[in-house]
Amino acid sequence: MPKLLETDPIKIRSFAARFLIFLIYLSGIFQCFVFSQPALSLIDPQAKNVTTQSRLAGPIVSVQFSHDGTASWIISGRWRIDVGYDTKGLIPLSLRNLNVSLVVVSIDGSNTYRYKLSDLIVQSSSYSNKTNFSISNGTVSIFTEQKTLNNVPISIKIINNKIIILILDVSKTNTYFGESPIYGVER
Repeated sequence: MPKLLETDPIKIRSFAARFLIFLIYLSGIFQCFVFSQPALSLIDPQAKNVTTQSRLAGPIVSVQFSHDGTASWIISGRWRIDVGYDTKGLIPLSLRNLNVSLVVVSIDGSNTYRYKLSDLIVQSSSYSNKTNFSISNGTVSIFTEQKTLNNVPISIKIINNKIIILILDVSKTNTYFGESPIYGVER
């Protein structure tokens, strides 16, 4: 009878390493395009000319790695954010009402933690017409079962309104989430 669940740590690490390489590959492609293009434009985070509003939402699917490349956490959950677009409904001009619920499980399954991210304050944003890639920088609050961390620096990357990448300040969060970005998809 075939095994339904693989529990061999070597194979888990091998899968985690392949998944990391895939995520790095995706991140590298997008960063290469974004940082090599002069088409990045700054956007007013409190934009007044927003005409189209929509709510993006979906699942979080991410493996977190430590600085030495070892998989440390599996993160799942849900996210949603309200996005205000330009008059054509294409360029995100404002982000509001970020709500992220995370379940973080150690790679061996021995520890489980729950977190909530909200209270987003956007300080700056940029967008590239060539890559459909927006980056917003600001702060969020992280709520744990024991305490609240306020004013945690965050970068939110939205790619073609389909992928969200949350990059939290590692100096404030490394014991919670590892050192990798948190990835989600829009559904």
